[in-house]
Amino acid sequence: MIKAIEINNFGCFKDFNWKKDVGNYTTDITAKFSEINIIYGRNYSGKTTLSRIINCLDKKIVHPDYINSNFEIILENSTSIKSDNLYNTLNVKVYNSDFMKEKLKWFYDKNYGIEPFTILGEKNIDVQNKIENLEKSIEEIDKKIIEKNSEFTSSEKNFKEIKENLENKLTEEARKIKENTNYFNVVTYNRKTLTDSFSKIKKKKVLIFEYLYLDILKKF
Repeated sequence: MIKAIEINNFGCFKDFNWKKDVGNYTTDITAKFSEINIIYGRNYSGKTTLSRIINCLDKKIVHPDYINSNFEIILENSTSIKSDNLYNTLNVKVYNSDFMKEKLKWFYDKNYGIEPFTILGEKNIDVQNKIENLEKSIEEIDKKIIEKNSEFTSSEKNFKEIKENLENKLTEEARKIKENTNYFNVVTYNRKTLTDSFSKIKKKKVLIFEYLYLDILKKF
């Protein structure tokens, strides 16, 4: 348990000597912290600052606003913890304005909803932050999926239009060939027949010089 705090420099505390300003905690039982303590004072008198010193035991680092601070926390077993080495095994939790800003965000930021049962506590805050980050990632992924679906739909539409246009041209040319008996005399000549002819020509690498075929190829 904490017995006293010597503060050379921390926020509004300068050269605070516990034995001189409060009492000798080694001989006077009333001049040291007990199991339950009530500290009161005017605004800006140092209550929050004092709680930040104690909170350094929980964080095991000096508060970022007081990097050049210098203090010593005297423990009941006559050992002490100094600001330049805050390693300790004490179970310390501090509820002050810093805790509210860090853990109870909705009091200070309207962007956070009031969800006291889901974000109270350090572990739940971390979980909540991870959930929010994952939700943002999901939103970004959803946007990309929508964009890709739109691109796919547009490409599919273009493909269908090109395919339909090509099939119409093949059908028209097959009809012309069928009706021109000077070149072909096949009653069932149709688009499939023409397509098969192109495949055979491609495989055999046959050069077609007839005007009719040249005219067809120019259109493609």
